Amino acid sequence: HVFAAGEVWLCAGSDNMAMPMAGVMNATHELEKSLNFTQVRYTEVNKAWAEEPQLDLIGGLSIPWQAPNKDTLPLFSSTCWMFGRELFKRRKIPVGLVGIYVNQTDLWPWTDGYVVKDCGASSMQHVDERGHFNAMLFPFFNSSAKGGILYEGQVDVEKGDNLTHHGCMLNGTISKWMSLQNLSKLALVSLGNNENTTYQNNQSWPQLRWIQANTISHIPNTILVPSHDLKDPGQRLSRHKLDLAERLVNMTTSPFDQSPVPPSIAKACYVYIYISLTMTEEVTEMPGYPENGFRSCCRDTARSNESCFSTGPNGDIGVLTSTKDGYLFAQECHVGNSTGLVTEIYYGWNGGYPYMKAPLYG
Repeated sequence: HVFAAGEVWLCAGSDNMAMPMAGVMNATHELEKSLNFTQVRYTEVNKAWAEEPQLDLIGGLSIPWQAPNKDTLPLFSSTCWMFGRELFKRRKIPVGLVGIYVNQTDLWPWTDGYVVKDCGASSMQHVDERGHFNAMLFPFFNSSAKGGILYEGQVDVEKGDNLTHHGCMLNGTISKWMSLQNLSKLALVSLGNNENTTYQNNQSWPQLRWIQANTISHIPNTILVPSHDLKDPGQRLSRHKLDLAERLVNMTTSPFDQSPVPPSIAKACYVYIYISLTMTEEVTEMPGYPENGFRSCCRDTARSNESCFSTGPNGDIGVLTSTKDGYLFAQECHVGNSTGLVTEIYYGWNGGYPYMKAPLYG
């Protein structure tokens, strides 16, 4: 047996996480150059589900622990593998990767049954309500790992799932996972609108991203990694997984192992809002679509009880002045022909941005 001491990362999710190395951009090249990274090992968990949390993997492993090879690496998660490969290049220490994913799953089967019940969602019909969390993820909670990556949400939007319950379950899933396994970092991939489409029941990508961002803001040591400028026209799933993997590494290995500090509102009044852009990392402003990437949560008297939870950022917002240190915005905002007041501001949030052309990525 060969033993190595390094970092272990768990990679969980649905179709995007499950996309294999054979399916990415420049797959042949990426596979060939990956074979030399023998200090990065990986394993994949077999699909399984159970009614109650399991201490052991009842489904076993579809790929046992091994170094990269031509037989199994093409089948392994591209996001997970390329994250591990790029992480090894950055840290120069062995990396262990655990692939935990099932195609065509929404958040329900990845959520603990008690969380589902607490979220008031147990009355809704769902085949694998408690399944994959119990059988595929929970068995790892008695082992140590450096961090986790959750790449999930596309099927939820496409199916028109109740995103009110989604927010509650996402919070519960991430909180329980981090607490029980004592993870030092968890990265949630912010889903992109690859086809820029609103699906049935008016569930939208901006709405899902708002829920993801709101969840992460309340859980320590979690980060939201953007992917909405990795559009891949003609494809349901973006194949630009190397770009995403590099962002994952950048945002999980920031100084002192801390997440980047987001911009903060320095001053606000009835007339204007000033946002300071004091960041822990350098940011790059890029030409994108639209030119002004700012959107707001805009509320008027008629919408006083609504929030971005049900719509995603829904209003425009005026930039009065800008400097390298910050932006000055008008407090007034607009949703169609209605006028209201800004309650929250988002940047680069709603667009179906061309590849690598989101207005801001840092």
